[in-house]
Amino acid sequence: MVVLEMGVWFPVGDYGNMPVAGQLAESTLQVGRGAFGVQPGFYQTYELIPHRLNQFLSGNVRYTFRNSDGYRFGEEFSVNAGLNLVTFPWLTLTNQINFRYKGRDNIEAALCGFQPAPVNRPVLLNGKILSGGPCRPPIIRM
Repeated sequence: MVVLEMGVWFPVGDYGNMPVAGQLAESTLQVGRGAFGVQPGFYQTYELIPHRLNQFLSGNVRYTFRNSDGYRFGEEFSVNAGLNLVTFPWLTLTNQINFRYKGRDNIEAALCGFQPAPVNRPVLLNGKILSGGPCRPPIIRM
């Protein structure tokens, strides 16, 4: 038996917390991710000895797209494999091995300093941070 699955992550949660007035908190401190994501996966099982011994294999990949700040949470891969042995109708022994890999987060942005009034605009400090995206004013949500 093989089961394929597809999950979709929606940008839910309060993404726009500002601990300091006018400055958006970094993405890892936000309640939500602020971006869509997908999570395809599979589950496979086969009875080696019918009604007595079966094996299983499952896995999935989580991928999140960049949010409005240019931040992308790292992808995650997981694979699980194991055996189930039915010894008595009321007792099943399971042996399982798991593997999980979590990639690094990354950001596409430039280093900016947000100047207060009367300037009220971002000032580029270093445009060569990672891929050097443009300065953006902080997101203000009411």
